[in-house]
Amino acid sequence: MQSKDAEIRRAVHNALEWAPDVEDGGVVVRVISGVVTLFGSATSGASRVAAERAAQRVTGVRAVTNHIAVDRPASAAPTDDDLAAAVRRALDWDAFVDETRILAEVHAGRVTLTGDVDYAIDWEHAERCARRIRGIRDVTNDLVVIAPEMPRLTASAAP
Repeated sequence: MQSKDAEIRRAVHNALEWAPDVEDGGVVVRVISGVVTLFGSATSGASRVAAERAAQRVTGVRAVTNHIAVDRPASAAPTDDDLAAAVRRALDWDAFVDETRILAEVHAGRVTLTGDVDYAIDWEHAERCARRIRGIRDVTNDLVVIAPEMPRLTASAAP
């Protein structure tokens, strides 16, 4: 099993190296019985998630645990107010998100999204909007999906 784990480890390193959204050299990979654990640091939540997804795509990986910390230099770190405004702008500009039903709260660089959306794809878009903001450390998506009722066709309404 050790040789298989070593093979998976090399493949994950290669996947991380070739993933355009993953920062160079900041990730350490450990593999035990096909379970990958990622350690290190990244400067954005998007890079952290990109590393996890790159590892998940490798053949033989059974699970991925992501312990990558998001660290930005204190001098470059935006305030929580700056981050909240950036998340609000991102939600406002996304054509797939009804931002009027979403509240984004930021504490210590961590965003919590609350409210409701119509579809699961809207839930994903809202989280993606928040994750892509530089300086966001993590996103907790507490949005509730409330599928709208679909109109029913009756025999008289059919052509």
